[in-house]
This record gives sequence, C-alpha cells and structure tokens, in this order.
Amino acid sequence: AAKAAATSTSSTMMSGGLASKERARLPFHHLVSGDPWKVLRPELNIHSVAKLLPVGKLLNLAADDFYITVIERIMAETQNKDAKQKGGVCFADLQPVLTRITNPETAIMTTKLIADGLPLGGEKIA
Repeated sequence: AAKAAATSTSSTMMSGGLASKERARLPFHHLVSGDPWKVLRPELNIHSVAKLLPVGKLLNLAADDFYITVIERIMAETQNKDAKQKGGVCFADLQPVLTRITNPETAIMTTKLIADGLPLGGEKIA
C-alpha cells in the first residue's frame, strides 16, 4: 500500500498537478521569509478573510490591511466587464467588511474608494 501511495504521489508530481492537501495549504517558507502578501493576497476574499486573520496576526500584519485588500479585490473585479454585466457589487455587500476596519482614517479612505467605484444609481446618490 505504501508503494502504491508513493507511485500515486510521484505520478501526481510528474504530471504537474498537486495533491488536494497541497492545494489547500499555504506555502510556509514564502509566508515567513518572503513577502507574505504575495501569498495571502490571491487567497483573500470575503469568505476567507476570517480564516486568514490568525495567520496575519502571527506574521504581525494589521487586520485592517486584510479588510482593505478584500475590498480592493472586490472593487477591481467589478471593474471587469463581465462583472458589470452580472450586476456588479453594491455597498451592502461590502459593508460587513468595511465595518471591521478599526482605524477611522482608513475606514473613510476605503469608503471613498467604494463610493468612487460604484456605478451611478440609488446607492451612490443616497
């Protein structure tokens, strides 16, 4: 059985794919000795931010930076033509993340970023 597992692992590695455990884990050495944002930024979204905050705390990264990154990613995705056709994002989608920002100046700056990115409509006028 061990030989079959080793063969399976080596064939997975040779084919260029990763086993499911390796795809679900973050690369430790890149987080600790490299730029952790290169690893964390692609993984951050509105659903993963709560799971990744403890990792950021261990790396001495500010929680506000996580929330700002999530909002920036969502706003960048709405600038995509496909997202605009699907209806985009509204302020109510981002409000739960925005309210977690603790620094008032950062919260105001991020709110302005959201307001500038929203299309003209009822939410932007109100």
